[in-house]
Amino acid sequence: MPSTYTQGYDAATLASHQSRSAEAQADYLIPHIKPHFRILDIGCGPGTITCDFAKYVPQGSVTGVDFSEEVLAQARAEAERRGVGTTIHFQPASALELPFEEGSFDVVHCHALLVHVPHAAEAVKEMRRVCKTGGIVAAREPVWDTTVIHPHNPLLEKWKVVGARLKVLESAEPDAGKYLAEWAIAAGFEWDKVKVSCNVLEYSGSSAQWWGELTAKRARSELYARAIKAELMTEEEVEQVAAAYAAWGRNLRGGPIWAMMHMRLLAVK
Repeated sequence: MPSTYTQGYDAATLASHQSRSAEAQADYLIPHIKPHFRILDIGCGPGTITCDFAKYVPQGSVTGVDFSEEVLAQARAEAERRGVGTTIHFQPASALELPFEEGSFDVVHCHALLVHVPHAAEAVKEMRRVCKTGGIVAAREPVWDTTVIHPHNPLLEKWKVVGARLKVLESAEPDAGKYLAEWAIAAGFEWDKVKVSCNVLEYSGSSAQWWGELTAKRARSELYARAIKAELMTEEEVEQVAAAYAAWGRNLRGGPIWAMMHMRLLAVK
């Protein structure tokens, strides 16, 4: 993963990542996992999905990699807390240069990683390289442009535009999800062994309130510090976005809805 990870590793961002699970975010992959499989989870973050994978491979193994040593410490702590610390290995690595031999894993997985990686097509090539023949490369990635935020608020729409522009400035693709099949085929997968499906991430009701509060905190994160540096937003606008997101989430009688389409890749080598 690049050192300029767009979302940053602040507490609010990690809280969002810690809410993830294999059952919710990798449900499309789980039916294909066998007990003896070796799984690689790239961009594992605080390790919640990675640790979930452990219960599906009692005779296998799970390896999680991330660019940040700090977040890997949290992942190791999560594994210890769950009692799987001896069965999961975590190590620092870049998605663009994985430190593993060709054909090392039965499953190579990432979630919401490629959207942040400069030149993500190269990362897909690396994922294929370390996957065994007959193994699976799996990825779930957003299509940023599909984001729906209701009720409409120009400040929240500005957040959406700024987030996408910042990714482009950092050579990442905000609509990564819609390129998954293209990238997989370019990486060497046969077209008839590439399957893409879609899923919608959504927050409404009480979950919208949680998301609004969390996103308000994230508005003061590394992401927006870089947006200010890139002159995409002013400090005043950042504060306005934070306040608008918090107010949006609290307005439960207004029927708040936040939704974004995600595409899911299953490619067999």
